[in-house]
Amino acid sequence: MKGTMISLKLIFAVCLFSQLAQATLDVFSILPECAALNIIKSTNSSFLNAYEFSIVNLRFSTSSPPEAIIYPKNAHDVSLAVVCSNLAKYTIRVRSGGHSYEAVAGAGATLGQLYYQIALKTSTLGFPAGVCPTVGLGGHISGGGLGPLGRKYGMAADHVQEIQIVTASGLILTCSSTRNADLFWALRGGGGGNFGIVVQFTLNLVDVPPAVTVGVLAAPFAYAIPLFKGYQSWISQNFNKDLTTKVFMDGSIIMMEVAFLGNRSQALTELSTSPFGSLITDQNLIETNWSGAVYAYAANFNLSVPVSMLMERFDSDKNSFHASSDFISKPLTDEGINTMIQSLASASYGGYSYIILDGHVNGQ
Repeated sequence: MKGTMISLKLIFAVCLFSQLAQATLDVFSILPECAALNIIKSTNSSFLNAYEFSIVNLRFSTSSPPEAIIYPKNAHDVSLAVVCSNLAKYTIRVRSGGHSYEAVAGAGATLGQLYYQIALKTSTLGFPAGVCPTVGLGGHISGGGLGPLGRKYGMAADHVQEIQIVTASGLILTCSSTRNADLFWALRGGGGGNFGIVVQFTLNLVDVPPAVTVGVLAAPFAYAIPLFKGYQSWISQNFNKDLTTKVFMDGSIIMMEVAFLGNRSQALTELSTSPFGSLITDQNLIETNWSGAVYAYAANFNLSVPVSMLMERFDSDKNSFHASSDFISKPLTDEGINTMIQSLASASYGGYSYIILDGHVNGQ
């Protein structure tokens, strides 16, 4: 069934408006087409709830709010929102899952919603993307989209067949390898919001085996230096496309998350040479299917949480933070590892954390 497609209309977009010197909301009252849009002005009693609903980083809940929020129902509404905003001299920001902290990503359905809909139909097809269920597809795919299927299948952007967008002038365009091909190329990795507002993706699904093994192997932070040094050496020599790992550490813990496309027995063999291998128990490495693996990741391996949580757009675990990322092309030196570990050890709990991905994508 390789190559099976799924089409997602990203009609849950939220357009945010920032006031300019000569901006006015009168256009949204005077012109019938603009007035028909579902718009919540900043003077409305429900505005604050609407504005803060999808904010993930609370640092931005206190920043200058927009003058209004528009909830488009379809691509035509998005086009109208752009045209009306241009006439009213407003700039536009688009919020989807809220994980683009400055609200500049594409719009629409979340990863959790996509995975849930796939799981309703099959357990042997998946989509190679991330595992945080409240991340919006528009920004995730537009930025590339890394996830636990990345070693075998590459990034989410590699599996897009067609994209529909609304341009800065309000035009609705369909982009593929044969239509608006340059724009199609740019939209798959060029970043959300840079070339237009994505309103629909047609995605190619990929084959996944009936059995998938996932787990979290954790140790006290006191073991961080030998474990991470061992991990860095081990992962640089492990090129199995069916295995994806990442390491998380803060001042209290170091742990390796595992996703293996195969049964538990095969995973045990693969992990036997890992520095985290001795930490495996019956409870922290479980065999399931791909849908179950995605759910386990999303639920932080708390399997008592209902599977329907994948459909939830609201993220209740919110705080204020700053995050950044980078790539390295060669292993960290002992001095670099020691500096990284010491920075965590000297910070107050929750002050710093590192997430290290294994770096292999599509067999590279």
